[in-house]
Amino acid sequence: MASVLKAELWGIRHAFKLCLERGWTNVSVETDSYAVYEFMNDDGDVKNHPEKILIQDCRTMLAKSGATLNHTLREGNKCR
Repeated sequence: MASVLKAELWGIRHAFKLCLERGWTNVSVETDSYAVYEFMNDDGDVKNHPEKILIQDCRTMLAKSGATLNHTLREGNKCR
């Protein structure tokens, strides 16, 4: 079953993967999902979360990539 959280996590994982594969450093990744932001910046246990493997994978890639993850308001996504 797909969820918004799962889609956001896959997007974040892809961004970190690109950073690692291309050797990019000092990259700022933004998300408008506060839940994803909290999962990535909290060392809390997610062993009972249905997306635990994806969350742990994203956390590992975030640490390895040297990128930063920032929260932005959804309104910030608008094209002008």
